[in-house]
Amino acid sequence: MQFIQTYSSPSAANWPLPTHVEHADYLPPERPREVDRLFETLRPAAMMVSRGDLWPEVMRGAFESQVPVAVVGATVRPTSRRLRWPVRGALEPMHRRLAFVGAVSSEDAARWVRMGASPDVVCTTGDPRDDHILERTPRYAKLLPLIPWTQAGQTLVAGSTHLPDELALMEALRQLRDMHPNARLIVVPHDAGAESATRIISSAQSRGLAAAAWTTGAPSPEVRVLAVDRPGVLSDLYALGSAAYVGGGFGKSGVHSLAEPAAYALPTLTGPCARADHFAERFLRSGGAVAVAREDPARSLAEQWDAWLRDSAGRTAAGIAARRQLHEGSAARTAEAVAAILEQTVGR
Repeated sequence: MQFIQTYSSPSAANWPLPTHVEHADYLPPERPREVDRLFETLRPAAMMVSRGDLWPEVMRGAFESQVPVAVVGATVRPTSRRLRWPVRGALEPMHRRLAFVGAVSSEDAARWVRMGASPDVVCTTGDPRDDHILERTPRYAKLLPLIPWTQAGQTLVAGSTHLPDELALMEALRQLRDMHPNARLIVVPHDAGAESATRIISSAQSRGLAAAAWTTGAPSPEVRVLAVDRPGVLSDLYALGSAAYVGGGFGKSGVHSLAEPAAYALPTLTGPCARADHFAERFLRSGGAVAVAREDPARSLAEQWDAWLRDSAGRTAAGIAARRQLHEGSAARTAEAVAAILEQTVGR
């Protein structure tokens, strides 16, 4: 059996090719001729769509070719236009013909049914991406030199940060400096590299905080802020933190993954726009994550950070609440459902 992966985003073109995938390429344009040629050439036994990225013309081609379509890790934002008329009515025939919808949550499952998917094919599987995070083997060897530094004081690991995140973090640490002289901060910017590390160090030092770049080795004890200037280490660094901060919550593009620190049972802070982020909703609702206030976000961040520094039991409870939001076994449940569809298709 062959697996072919398609995408529509240019960023996906740079992702590593999964070992089981024979070929990966862009979807054709949403035009009948190109779509018909796609199905005539590939003649797929089944089609699997992630999240809910259903392109109407591609779906038309699949249904006319009698190709069953499964939606995995299915989500629908509560504010999605697909839930409202006239869009819901226009898309309802397409949703009604789906062979399987594996919803991330029971709320998502209800929204898919509302959009027209048959209740018989909709089930709550959880998020298959959580299994990838939970099953990942940490690479602790490179972190060994950091352990004494992080153990000298409670460490907040801030990942995938942008400039607004970093400004709030530095100002919050400045406000906490006297109350918690041993508090430490590791910052891994979204665009990790020497230039970003220099930006972070300058911001810290302008507030009287000792800062240094980190690639490897043991930091000096007096350093309060480490700016990581190498990519690919964030997931491992969360293992050294007592709490986390996830960037992206100050912009419209969406907060980055809250699941990665949750895998280590870390309570997590993020920016104010995370309240409107569908993927962040479950963590915020559980109390495992907290979005800072829009007004004076640095002060809001400092207050919550201070609360976790003072209350280890509360911090642990919040971290456990975050960890409980991860759906272990979601990938297996999804794979079983898709395999059943393939067996039925091949047997026709």
